Amino acid sequence: MSEKVLVLKMPRWGLPLYGQVLTWFFINIGIVAFLFWLLMRLQFGVSLSDLFAEQLRGRVEPRTELVATELRESGRELWGSVLESSGEELGVRLAVYTLDDEWFNGAGLPQQLREEAVIAVDKMKTEDLPPRRRDERGSSGEFQKGGRRGPGGDRMGPPPRATRPPARLVFASKGNHGSQWAGVEIYLGGDPHRHPPRAVLVAYSKDRKRNELFVDFRPLVATGVGLIVFSGLLWLPFVHRVTKRLRVMAEGAEKISEGDFKVNVASPRGDEIGRLSRVIQRMAGRLEVLVDGQKRFLGDTAHELCSPLVRVRMGLGVLEQRLEGADRDRLQNVEDEVGELARLVDELLAFSKASLAKGDVGKEPVFVHELCYEVTQRECLGNEFTVEGGQGLELYTSPDLLRRALGNLVRNAARYGEGSPLKVKIEKHGEEVWIGVLDRGPGLPEGWSERVFEPFARPEAARTREGGGAGLGLAIVKTCAESLGGRVFCRNRQTGGLEVVLVIPFTEPVRKTEN
Repeated sequence: MSEKVLVLKMPRWGLPLYGQVLTWFFINIGIVAFLFWLLMRLQFGVSLSDLFAEQLRGRVEPRTELVATELRESGRELWGSVLESSGEELGVRLAVYTLDDEWFNGAGLPQQLREEAVIAVDKMKTEDLPPRRRDERGSSGEFQKGGRRGPGGDRMGPPPRATRPPARLVFASKGNHGSQWAGVEIYLGGDPHRHPPRAVLVAYSKDRKRNELFVDFRPLVATGVGLIVFSGLLWLPFVHRVTKRLRVMAEGAEKISEGDFKVNVASPRGDEIGRLSRVIQRMAGRLEVLVDGQKRFLGDTAHELCSPLVRVRMGLGVLEQRLEGADRDRLQNVEDEVGELARLVDELLAFSKASLAKGDVGKEPVFVHELCYEVTQRECLGNEFTVEGGQGLELYTSPDLLRRALGNLVRNAARYGEGSPLKVKIEKHGEEVWIGVLDRGPGLPEGWSERVFEPFARPEAARTREGGGAGLGLAIVKTCAESLGGRVFCRNRQTGGLEVVLVIPFTEPVRKTEN
């Protein structure tokens, strides 16, 4: 029955937790803002554009009323200078288009602006001013003699003056390159001989620079950016504490998954994260006890099996001398099975010793090239081999573990290499030494580059007596590599075959200096 392997596909990219928290925070703010706008729109009939329009009207109309007052009190020949000085104070360019189709200070204005002003004036020509009540003041401004009197002839005081129409925003638009303009209907007076009663006062800005009339969105944008930065800084300590503890637990869980149970991830926090960290710490302790107990039980069992196997083989040897013909052939089959069992027990003992050797490694100077040549020559089983690189390279490591790991690699390559030449390649990469064993065998099926280092894990095609051992050789290599502080990995070669690389930290031997 085929085995089903669960493969967890990790995402290629993703936001860190801090980015995710802030993203969801601002999405929440955006949803709340949208719901608020929807409520204002449906319940009160107020839109965002209405709010900005009211803000623009509140800025434009009072200021242009002051300009209109100066124009009323000045002759038409002075309007140009009045518009220039008032425009400088407001930070915009001002122009007037009157009911008699005359421009003042209007040279160089955008064509679209001029067209909108003409349309507004044409509309004004069809409208009548509200009736103004007669003023009982004379030319000097004093009340005429007698003034108003009531039914009994009593003086009632001065009559009310006519109300002057205020400045009124009639259009506002935006042009290219950030330009913007507005047109305001203004009242210039009731004396048609001096100037027309009404006109359109045009305010024009070439860019979005700060001025006294138009709405400046830069403070709004700056405020929004400031709120974002402030929110990020406000949430930073909280999210940092959470992500830091999660990062520690993730690193500890990775070590546990690789068989290293000496982790310290417990936190005194009283929340769910602290509880999870303490659960992981207890789990690591229990796993260490279980795994060590399993390895010791495996080693003890294999050791106890050695003596009975020796006695069985000795008895079979004695019995073989007394049998002949077909009985001897049958006995030979039994001896082969006992020999297979003995090899399995030897591999179990080697795996147990390598597993229990972690943290108790005796190191000494080792010449890598010479050691690789010695082990390859011993384990190559008659195959041709070459050892490349590493001449003169000396390491401070455990020679016993290195021999055991390299011996299993070479033996495994010779077994599956189908008699092809073997190559051992030694390379130094920074602070690591890579020892690769290359063969020309069938390689590994897809998805087996990690599983092949697990105990007793072998592809289905290799589960035969001709295939070799019980699937502990590469598991022993991995255990030895981890005991040396390194790692091991494998990959199929493009030209056919398998390459298994043993990675060992490069540590130079400490030389004693003579006094």
